[in-house]
Amino acid sequence: MISQLESIESKVNLLVEQESELDDEEFIEMLELMPKEYSKIAKLDGKHTVISASDYNKKLIKLLRARELITSSKLEKKNQIRLIIKNKR
Repeated sequence: MISQLESIESKVNLLVEQESELDDEEFIEMLELMPKEYSKIAKLDGKHTVISASDYNKKLIKLLRARELITSSKLEKKNQIRLIIKNKR
């Protein structure tokens, strides 16, 4: 379903809306279907990714922190947020 949506905002909003219905494995599977900057989070390799500092992404960041998939986030220039992905390998 998520891969059929066209806009990134729609994909992120769907993930945020469905989050409470998903266990960690399902949540990560949904992230893997997202565009590259989001699917990188699902690798849990301790690396970084950058996403736009939009309201919908800020909601997603709260969920990522709650699920302990990222260790931190930092606002950067050009309205971007750098996410530090948790290393679970």
